[in-house]
Amino acid sequence: MYRTGDLGRRRKDGRLEYVRREDRRVEVGGRRVEAGEIEAWVKGYGGVKEAVARVGSEGGEVVVWLVGEEGAKVVGAEVKEYMRERLGEGMVPEKVMVVEKIPQRVGGGVDYRALEGMLGGGAVEYVGPRNGVEEQVAEIWKQILGVEKVGVKDNFFQIGGHSLLATQVVARMSSVFGVEIALRRLFESPTVAELAQVVEKAVQSPETNGKAGAVSPIRRVAREAVVISS
Repeated sequence: MYRTGDLGRRRKDGRLEYVRREDRRVEVGGRRVEAGEIEAWVKGYGGVKEAVARVGSEGGEVVVWLVGEEGAKVVGAEVKEYMRERLGEGMVPEKVMVVEKIPQRVGGGVDYRALEGMLGGGAVEYVGPRNGVEEQVAEIWKQILGVEKVGVKDNFFQIGGHSLLATQVVARMSSVFGVEIALRRLFESPTVAELAQVVEKAVQSPETNGKAGAVSPIRRVAREAVVISS
């Protein structure tokens, strides 16, 4: 049986509701790459205990963070060579970082923001939303990425986002703000602040006739509730 990688749930009325992607499949150099597959190959290298892979938005750069077994000496350059001998060049990490542990979020799951801080330059300074549009964009990101806090300077692709989640974000934003947001806009403007400006320009465009500006705030509802948007 073919597994789509989509996660859904059956509603009380019998209909299936799409929730999110279960995998982390992304595009690198025109081909589909599964981040979990990269992690599995890295774990196959002797002495590796844990591994987390991320595929960035710029040039499809693959970055891997790994934790070695106790007493094992793992060298990042040797891991890259090991993968180059077995996989295509597109799946070989640009960077391999050996760390003491993989940081976790309070609610569970990998803390990608903390991992990015390990690449150099430190973590991005948190700046909260400064207006309603930034607040709604940040809220959409939090819901889709499953993170507790998103600042206006945060880069979507550096806090756990990838191309498949990007399609969910732009679809949700287009629905919430009442304007068409092209997928490429998220790649060109990957921070909350930049994307909020894209939304504001789209809302103020003469083509919308001001209708797109009348947007209701995001409301929390029960899972079984039927939500009808006008």
